[in-house]
Amino acid sequence: MNIDVQQSLEKLDQLRNTHFHLLNELLSTDIKIQKFEFFTVSVLNRSFSLLAAFSDLIKAKNILAALPLVRLQIDNCLRLSA
Repeated sequence: MNIDVQQSLEKLDQLRNTHFHLLNELLSTDIKIQKFEFFTVSVLNRSFSLLAAFSDLIKAKNILAALPLVRLQIDNCLRLSA
């Protein structure tokens, strides 16, 4: 595998760790969870899963299956920002 691709996959793994820590902080607080927090948790969960799937597909050199996941991740970002 190309060194640039491998470094990019390592950055994606770091993002997955960041997602996990954000979820942990969001759910470990003592505040009452509102609708927005439920929505944020679902977006972070979907993003975490998309990152894992994308990384696995790239490692398996299945580019055609990985490309639609980029659009789904963009959709995820737009959904959160709306």
